[in-house]
Amino acid sequence: MYGVGASVLLANSCAFLIAFMFSYIFQSKYVFRASFDWQKFMRFFAVQSGAFMLAYMLSTWFRLDNQYIQTLLIVAVIPLISFVIHKLWTFKVV
Repeated sequence: MYGVGASVLLANSCAFLIAFMFSYIFQSKYVFRASFDWQKFMRFFAVQSGAFMLAYMLSTWFRLDNQYIQTLLIVAVIPLISFVIHKLWTFKVV
């Protein structure tokens, strides 16, 4: 989308929505072995939205001299944080 003149935020938002659906389906089925539940779906969306905003803010507000290092840090840290939150809250077995 960015190549056709859309803003970076719009392009990333569309990519987020597609990745979100794929991620929820496969993580709930294969990682956490949970069935579909609207409460879990909404919690997953909240966590992933927060992770998306955090990644966007970190990449915008905290610039490093080397953008590759900055990207690698975000790609390494954000999934770890979101996985822990999903394990402890989103897919918590009651």
